[in-house]
Amino acid sequence: MKSEFLICLGTTGGHIFPGLAIANELQKKDRKILLVNAKVNNKNMPNINFDHQLELIDAKPFIGSSKSKKFKSIFYLIKSFFESLKIIKKYNPNILIGSGGFVWVPISLAGWIMRKKVYTLEGNLIPGLANKIASKISTKIYTNFEGSKNYLPKNKCINYGYPVREKILKNLKRDIDILLVGGSQGAENLNLKFATQLENLIVKLKNNNVKIVHQTGINDYKKILSFYTKLKKKYNNFNFVVEPFINDLYEYLGRTKILISRGGASTISESLLFNLNLILVPLKNSANNHQYLNCVEMRNTELAEVWLENEELHKLTDKIIFNLKNDSYDEIAIKKEKFFKRNSTKNIVNDILNNEKNYKNSFYWHWWYWNEFLS
Repeated sequence: MKSEFLICLGTTGGHIFPGLAIANELQKKDRKILLVNAKVNNKNMPNINFDHQLELIDAKPFIGSSKSKKFKSIFYLIKSFFESLKIIKKYNPNILIGSGGFVWVPISLAGWIMRKKVYTLEGNLIPGLANKIASKISTKIYTNFEGSKNYLPKNKCINYGYPVREKILKNLKRDIDILLVGGSQGAENLNLKFATQLENLIVKLKNNNVKIVHQTGINDYKKILSFYTKLKKKYNNFNFVVEPFINDLYEYLGRTKILISRGGASTISESLLFNLNLILVPLKNSANNHQYLNCVEMRNTELAEVWLENEELHKLTDKIIFNLKNDSYDEIAIKKEKFFKRNSTKNIVNDILNNEKNYKNSFYWHWWYWNEFLS
């Protein structure tokens, strides 16, 4: 039952898809893989079929300011830590890989205690709490933004980019005008604001032959679908697809002219793969304001426009119209070379495998871990 690699996922697409990209790349090399995730009762969680062995632990996010909530968080952290120890003992992986999120904390700590090598993927400019903790005990940290090394141990950071799912890009049709993705958890405010200005957008384009694909999340699906259904009765050539969650996002990314999205690392990296016109709408209450900072970095590199939810709606409409009228796919392809790292998944996997050859499961190695953690 031994697995060579344990890959920690998470409860959102931004954590799940990079982990699966790494798992699939390792599978090509005939490596045995174990996936670990949290037991969650979350109807917004992506419905994904995992092709690898999967174990679940009873991990919970670190939330709440009251004493009772803090106590509960500590209780679940301890509980999930011992569950992680049992899983690692059962499957005995040599290497643990994770991209942050509350599940990664107990898994990485348990792996470190059991003298396993820990590798961390950091997709955001500013790392979250989980990756800050894991960075202390990680052998290497693979970053998406060059500036992330200012918040992590610099000697461990390698800027290889963020793992994206493999896709052969051929004959991109660009028959979808707008693809709106509010993240795997949905985005109520963004969903409603976009739907509210939708008719105004169609009128301003002076052409109702517009095709939109909108991922809403479970909670907003029926409400947003009703907006589109009413507009369809008024504008016959207006075409739309509304889904609570899009499992195969690549099918749509390759056909899209404009992507409107939150500022999560995974979506940003995958949009660059397809040279999309990108309008980013950062989540206001994201941890450490990381989405806003991701978006600013993308705007500074001229790879995206940014619209904030407290701005006037007409500014979003104007950005959409400008991008629809000014196809800039070739220009984006040139600009992205300064930021986008090609073959990020392969490079990360190859680097881990090269390090595996030099792995030392010794007392000295364990002492070195302790020294790193306390330094």
